[in-house]
Amino acid sequence: RIGSLLGRRVDLELRRLKATRRSEGTVSDRLLRFVHDYTEELERVGPLAPIVIEFYARATRHRTVREVVRRYFESFRSELAALVAEGVGSGEFREVDPDVVAVSISGLLEGLALLWVLDRERVPISDLAPSSLDMLLRGLRPETPSTEVTP
Repeated sequence: RIGSLLGRRVDLELRRLKATRRSEGTVSDRLLRFVHDYTEELERVGPLAPIVIEFYARATRHRTVREVVRRYFESFRSELAALVAEGVGSGEFREVDPDVVAVSISGLLEGLALLWVLDRERVPISDLAPSSLDMLLRGLRPETPSTEVTP
């Protein structure tokens, strides 16, 4: 039963991420829109969010559940990595390993979601997730040459 609920949420997130890849705009803009939608949906299903945490806890004890979670993260990581690779290819991002960045973004979102479930007052996810992602994306941008004038 919990698996069915999580499966629906995972499918929704993956569909949104795939739609994000196909949408217009810079990779940064698309990722920020995705995170906005992600947090909006999380807040909408707020009372059910702890069930996801329980599912993750079960994954530590049950191989089958762990495999379901692992496949979800692999699909999510793959979609994110493709987006990051697009940003690298267009010059929007510096040369980075898209898989590493994808894992970092996943960790950022999942970690903030966990903290939000535990303390919604101190972790306003709809504000923190976009601003945190923006900080990460700024670190991906190519360095611009200094325009210092030497005497």
